[in-house]
Amino acid sequence: MRFDVNLYNVVITGLAFFFLFAAFQTASLTAQNALEAVFKQSNHTFDDAGYTSLAIVYISFGLFNWFAPIVVIYLGKKYSMIAGSVCYALFIASFIEPREWSLYLSSLVNGIGAAVLWTAQGAFITDCSSNFNLNQYFSLFWALFQANQIVGGLYAYISLSNTTEISKTLRVQLYGGLLGCAIFGILLLFLLKKPRKVDSSDMPSDLERDNISSSDELTESYSRTQNRLTVFQSTAQSLRRSVEILMTKPMMCILVAAAFTGSHFDEYRYCFEEYGVILRIYFQVMKLFNIR
Repeated sequence: MRFDVNLYNVVITGLAFFFLFAAFQTASLTAQNALEAVFKQSNHTFDDAGYTSLAIVYISFGLFNWFAPIVVIYLGKKYSMIAGSVCYALFIASFIEPREWSLYLSSLVNGIGAAVLWTAQGAFITDCSSNFNLNQYFSLFWALFQANQIVGGLYAYISLSNTTEISKTLRVQLYGGLLGCAIFGILLLFLLKKPRKVDSSDMPSDLERDNISSSDELTESYSRTQNRLTVFQSTAQSLRRSVEILMTKPMMCILVAAAFTGSHFDEYRYCFEEYGVILRIYFQVMKLFNIR
């Protein structure tokens, strides 16, 4: 049986994101709790710093998405994912001994790295796929990726259960473990191999092609859009192409759905802040049964 390097790449990428985001999501959800404890234990001012840092992450993430394709072109997809992942690890490390300036700086770096990471990830999985198996490979990646919330939520619950305040020792243990988890995910990305070019034998037969649903036409269009990234020669061209995609009807529908999902998640997530530390810890358990 021939070794399928493209399937191997998809699995390794999914596992790398699994470990990286098990660490990042857990660090994000426990950030404000940890910073409130630091505020009580020292003279540092961290009033709502956890929320502010996450706001910086996602604002910089959104803004730098316009420029991320240029970075991916120059670094290549594999090393762009590695560079973006390192930015996530720096954000997690900033909680081991938090300072307000380092927290906000690492949040900015994390947001920039996130834009590069996700742009490179989509292009890399597409390179590993044919029009026939694109849906399957992306589904496999997302299945591996989303499972991170099970492990991350369970780790946070076990670490913080029966805890009313996060001590310095507990904080170092918690975020040190998460940092180690993120670094393991980064190391997995070094194992990625050059995708094998898809030849005609990977394409469906005439009978199979007749049975492909209309959704595959959308994935084919998506694949062509991703391939066009390679011809971008300047930031201006990249921005113009991004604006063109933004104004299409499918993208408008996606934006509405994304806005609803984000606001809904924040609503039920932050309602736990009104009920104290213990119930906020129980939120980690709820994540085990709520895979977004």
